[in-house]
Amino acid sequence: MTDSSRAARQKPRRRPLQARSWATSLAVQEAFVRVLLERGYDGVTIREVAAVAGVGIGTFYAYFPNKEALAAVCLRTRMKAVVTGLAELSEPGGAAAPAALADAMLDRMVAQFAGNAAQWQALLHLERRISTPEAYARLYRMATDMWAAALRRALRQEQPGRPEQAAALEQLAWMVHTASYALLTQRIMQDGPKTDAAALRRQLGVLVHACLAAEDCRQPPEAGGAC
Repeated sequence: MTDSSRAARQKPRRRPLQARSWATSLAVQEAFVRVLLERGYDGVTIREVAAVAGVGIGTFYAYFPNKEALAAVCLRTRMKAVVTGLAELSEPGGAAAPAALADAMLDRMVAQFAGNAAQWQALLHLERRISTPEAYARLYRMATDMWAAALRRALRQEQPGRPEQAAALEQLAWMVHTASYALLTQRIMQDGPKTDAAALRRQLGVLVHACLAAEDCRQPPEAGGAC
């Protein structure tokens, strides 16, 4: 199957616009995760997902054309929720310095992933099985943009600044996300519910603080920081 045909298969039939529609879609997604954990992806059937969600088969097909589309939407929904939750930490009133902000974001990342390690273990393995390069790139871009915006605010840069400043900040955001996401997801995929959350948090801290130190972005530009 080509990437384009896979992307076409993964498009939902209906995008929820009203609260009731969102509730139905989320109920089906939650049911999918429950069945996924019990039976694995190959063992998931649309009939069982619909039954667990408490909806009819017709309702299922009104939202999703197939199991793969449901899985793709479920992955996107959860990943976007993680990014949105992290972005909230950089809003006004949040951590002021880049290092403190990074620590707060890492705390939340570990709590979200390690706190539901069995679920995320299954979802991350599934992501690598069904995600298209385009879908993966969009989520990666979203996360990198989130880190860039958070670091810009922590550095008190309301605007991207000079081209070289914007490029440096973009590179830093890419480094931080790549390092933290790779370590976090690989550990969860490997250890699942046995993940040592405290050890994972320490390792993430070492990586991310090393990125910040390497780019000399621990202080705002007026105090001598490179960004």
